[in-house]
Amino acid sequence: MVDPFRSAHLKIDRAKHHIEDLRRGVVGINTKDSYEVVIKADPQPGYNVHKFRLRRPIPFDWFSVVYGDAVSNLRAALDHAVYACAVIDGHIDPKFRACSFPFASNETFFNKELDKRVAIPKEIKTLLGTFCAYEAGHFGLWALNEMCNRDKHALITPVLMGFDHISVHVHADNEAAVEPPANPLWDSVKNQIDLFRTKGDPKYDFAVSLNIAFDRPRGIAGHPVDAMLYGFLAIVESIVATIKDEARRIRPSAFVLS
Repeated sequence: MVDPFRSAHLKIDRAKHHIEDLRRGVVGINTKDSYEVVIKADPQPGYNVHKFRLRRPIPFDWFSVVYGDAVSNLRAALDHAVYACAVIDGHIDPKFRACSFPFASNETFFNKELDKRVAIPKEIKTLLGTFCAYEAGHFGLWALNEMCNRDKHALITPVLMGFDHISVHVHADNEAAVEPPANPLWDSVKNQIDLFRTKGDPKYDFAVSLNIAFDRPRGIAGHPVDAMLYGFLAIVESIVATIKDEARRIRPSAFVLS
């Protein structure tokens, strides 16, 4: 007998593949050959501006598509897990709405959605109620559903979060020559930002780490995309495992290998 939750696990595995691709993409924009430090004359005489510049544009479209594929697979894994519960309960071809994972904007609508899950065992329905998949109940689940719904209708828009980490170590005898930048804002056209300005040519060591984020929805905006996805993955894996354990408890015969 095939594991009733096989498809849910396959969806999770596919999401992991996309998450790893995205993580490698973030690493790729932080390799030393992906950026350079250029020195330009400052408008104020006697100063030079040291700028951090990306050698090539960030592939925002690629980040958007990969992120969308990841959240769609994670969201689908939850539906597949609940559908499996309907199947092992004896439903041959259950209506999807009657055995999908319930989401809502608030507790009232969530309970209404939960009542519509009539094709699953009552024990599973009770369990689903404990996940509180609405904004004020379980923000992570709500956020996953929001991002998935957004991806169904339009590309999720990635943005450069900025410096995840930056350090500039100026050699001791040059410290006085370094000043904060006059314009510390990211130039999205030239893919650069002013690091600092100097008099003369001070010696310094430089290290930087960039990250990608999204500008919406609330609560998600500004958080690194890879960290968000790993968080979603942990939530989904835990919930699918919990649903599977309860399904095995109430319908053990469905999990006996032939």
